[in-house]
Amino acid sequence: MNTMHNKARELLETIRAEQCQRNERMLAVLGDLLDAVNEVDMAARNAPNPWTAVRRRHETGRAVLATIETNGGLSGLVAEHEALAAFHGDNYLPLLDRFYRSHRALLLRLAGVLVLEPASTDRRQL
Repeated sequence: MNTMHNKARELLETIRAEQCQRNERMLAVLGDLLDAVNEVDMAARNAPNPWTAVRRRHETGRAVLATIETNGGLSGLVAEHEALAAFHGDNYLPLLDRFYRSHRALLLRLAGVLVLEPASTDRRQL
């Protein structure tokens, strides 16, 4: 069992190493978004006539949408984020399935044979 958990942890580290490039790409997209919003903000501040709040929001929205489209579109960026977020943190448990699969029948037979009892003598929790 410990070997399977160690293999899943190792697989998670391998996936993280492969995702390094993807992380850098997403950070670059975030940087592009911040640059676009900053450009709109600078244009609003340097305009000869003050911009209304509505115009500022409109121009900011246009800049953000244009940047998103330039970087692969909304659906592509959402998919990229989900792929990165799937292995965020130290949660290697979703990866265990592939290592337990070959031992599943044995584990189910073992569960049927063993008499399972609570570790505590406190019967109120049963």
